[in-house]
Amino acid sequence: MKRRSINDLNRYLFYNKTNWQIKLSQLRDSSYQNSILINENGMVSEGIASNIFMIKENVLITPSLDSGCFEDTTRDIILETAQQLQLKTVELPNIKKEHILEMDEIFFASEETGIKWILGVDNKRFVHNYSSKIDRKINLILKKKVANKDIEEKNSW
Repeated sequence: MKRRSINDLNRYLFYNKTNWQIKLSQLRDSSYQNSILINENGMVSEGIASNIFMIKENVLITPSLDSGCFEDTTRDIILETAQQLQLKTVELPNIKKEHILEMDEIFFASEETGIKWILGVDNKRFVHNYSSKIDRKINLILKKKVANKDIEEKNSW
């Protein structure tokens, strides 16, 4: 399924939901649970209902918004968290399918499902070194926000 990178509506859930459901139904009888979506230029765009993040040698790489990828709040949180963990972050509009096999780690992330690690593509297997650290750091940030919200609510009474 190809994405149109020039369509500004790609960023929104309502625009993508039907296409993602179609792709998931195509995967139903296979052993796959997700798919990497490619835009009309043959470049990596996203996963089903999620952003894709790749790590290679201390650099977090993700498709830029120019690739036609979905945009949710998790995307910005992961980019910010990666920088806090001393990872360089790069957003590129031209990540080729072939680049996937060169990565050390790959994961999907979304508001709905959180982080989902990609264990492998073809015969290539991926580790979960930095992505695990990102996951733990995000969980700590969210716990602090919940705790602060609870304190604010108690103080408002």
